[in-house]
Amino acid sequence: MIFEISDLDQTPRCIKPGQLVYPPELKKFQLAGEVRLLILINREGRVKVLEVEKSAHPAFDRAAIKAAEASIKKREKSIISWQSRMVTAFTG
Repeated sequence: MIFEISDLDQTPRCIKPGQLVYPPELKKFQLAGEVRLLILINREGRVKVLEVEKSAHPAFDRAAIKAAEASIKKREKSIISWQSRMVTAFTG
């Protein structure tokens, strides 16, 4: 069963954030941008990226996905899994 974040009593909290690394191949361009991800958080709090909804650059996608999937979210005990959106901003 999958729940939307609006169905939860409490907003999930990140207990182990993934490290967001600015893509080295873009450093010389000093680009800034945003990546919006649709994520699934399972019963163990693991994050899986289901879709990139918005992106400024494919290199930002890879960095955002890696950071998101390395993070662990605290969940409610009664919830099996839920979907959420995650926005990551990169500054040049």
